[in-house]
Amino acid sequence: TGMLARAMFRLLKRHALVRNLFAAETLGSVTTLVLDKTGTLTRGEMSVVELFALSNSARERGYQLMALASAAEIVRTKGNELRDELHGSPTDRALLTAAFGAGQQSNYHSRQRQILREIPFRSTHKFRAVIISDGPGATRLIIIGAPETLLTQTTKCLHDRPTACTAQNRKALETCLLTATRRRRRAVAIAERPATADDLTLPAEGLLSNLTIVGIALLEDPLRDNAAETIARAREAGRRPIILSGDHPET
Repeated sequence: TGMLARAMFRLLKRHALVRNLFAAETLGSVTTLVLDKTGTLTRGEMSVVELFALSNSARERGYQLMALASAAEIVRTKGNELRDELHGSPTDRALLTAAFGAGQQSNYHSRQRQILREIPFRSTHKFRAVIISDGPGATRLIIIGAPETLLTQTTKCLHDRPTACTAQNRKALETCLLTATRRRRRAVAIAERPATADDLTLPAEGLLSNLTIVGIALLEDPLRDNAAETIARAREAGRRPIILSGDHPET
């Protein structure tokens, strides 16, 4: 009891709230620490550092699609003064911010008039999709998601126009993905194709066919300054740290 009381006193000196001794005892018996990565070990400040594409026109198209399909949105808030805030997940905010940086504000502001169907990101299918009107009588499917999911369903690559993906094209995309993940970057693939009437009612997985890959957005989220020290100290104390992440295994 004396040791538990001493441990609780030390926790209180560090401004930790301990309501009873059993809480201190539980902390003392921990052998494994399960940590979320994004926003815990990292700062939660995601940004797009590169948009990899096979041509300049494909890169420009990628920014257009990011503005049209990102789930982030600008919300006008009321307080002491009116101001616009960007709402959404860190990844979606980063994609829309990059699209704005590339001058795609008009595509963002017009998308609500264009979207016919919206499928949110789910861990089960690992992508987000929207179907938009694309001119008189035409519709288009835009998918943003995990490269390992989208690339397996890709039949065309965008250069100046969609063409059949060659072995060289696939090698370039795979090399980009591997290099990025080894540099701790998050990779998000961007793909599209003309939509059909059936796409408006198909389940999410049924949309993954005959895609044209446009590019791969590479994102970074800096580690917190004390992240490495925290992990090292946990190991020194005999605790096993496990990091939870939805990123590519190499990341």
